[in-house]
Amino acid sequence: MTAPDNPEWVLREGRAEGIGGVVCLGCAETSGWADYDPRPAGAWAIEHTRRNGPAHGRFVVTAHKAWRVDRAASGGGPVAVAEVAAQVLAGCALVLALAVAVVAR
Repeated sequence: MTAPDNPEWVLREGRAEGIGGVVCLGCAETSGWADYDPRPAGAWAIEHTRRNGPAHGRFVVTAHKAWRVDRAASGGGPVAVAEVAAQVLAGCALVLALAVAVVAR
């Protein structure tokens, strides 16, 4: 996507995979961020709850998708904002579904 008032800059996808992690709602401790694989965060959530008790058994799952802005002359086509947003939502849904499956075991 190019900015209407500045067409020499384009918005691109920063990396193909997203990164994700979980945050405990009881104490705000985090699993740390991992490349698009929810298994380490799910294992961390289970261990965190086991160590700290049921008050630490609720988590916020977060997935991030990177964007970057480059000069248009650097090559490659621009990414449509709607396309990037759809990829972010699909990635978030996948990370959440996998994390729920891991935690539910």
